[in-house]
Amino acid sequence: MEKSLGEVAEWIDQSRDVARQLMNRVSYPPEAVDNPLRAAKRFLDDVLSDTDTPHPPKILWPPEVLGPALPEEDGCPLRMPKEASIAVYRLTIEFVRNAVRHANAKLVEVSVKDLDDGLLISVEDDGTGYDPDELSPEKVHGLSLAHHRAAAGGIELTTESCRQPGSNRSSGTRVTMRVKQ
Repeated sequence: MEKSLGEVAEWIDQSRDVARQLMNRVSYPPEAVDNPLRAAKRFLDDVLSDTDTPHPPKILWPPEVLGPALPEEDGCPLRMPKEASIAVYRLTIEFVRNAVRHANAKLVEVSVKDLDDGLLISVEDDGTGYDPDELSPEKVHGLSLAHHRAAAGGIELTTESCRQPGSNRSSGTRVTMRVKQ
């Protein structure tokens, strides 16, 4: 029985890898590569305007997202490898949507910090947070996929919730994506 389960688990892992490779080849808006946060904001503006959330949170975006497109020669602070850009685009969308749908947040803030060796992108909310031990299998699966997506883009992903054991947060969740250049 144990051998059968191991074979099934291996098949599932292989299927996930194939699905991830297919999704990485899906067409994205060109801006998802040039400025993934601006592309995520535009997508979310469309999607969240149709949501049935009675009191959606305010979403704050960094100035780099709201301003005009910056050409590469102007040193766009969001320049990163294509794989990382697509991962940041998809992860930002997912984490903001999760905050809107599940966290009962009043505020969601996306921020970018320029580091010597890359970028630090955070999605932070003031909502209810989550306890990893109380997550349903679907939500654990979603976090697992987020970590796989980040790894495929060369991104270090960390999450911290106010309800995690040992957390210093008083409320909400912070997701941090570290993109090395």
